[in-house]
Amino acid sequence: MIKTLYIGVDVSMSDFKARYMDDRGEEVAKRRLFENNQPGLDSFIASILQIGLLPLNITRVVIGLESTSVMAGTCKWDWPPITA
Repeated sequence: MIKTLYIGVDVSMSDFKARYMDDRGEEVAKRRLFENNQPGLDSFIASILQIGLLPLNITRVVIGLESTSVMAGTCKWDWPPITA
């Protein structure tokens, strides 16, 4: 059975905020704030592993990004492969 962790991300110039929900639309963790840089992305990835992949047996992660106005294209992220 596929269990999905949904993550909504709101991106701004200096930081981004993440909200984590399960298949039922219930929050599975408190909203978190990360810096909009590579260390912030690394912390975000660690949060995905900590919140969902390991304790909840999540088999799929869906991430929706929203950047406001002139912020489009300002994510300073270099995504590494994620393995559990």
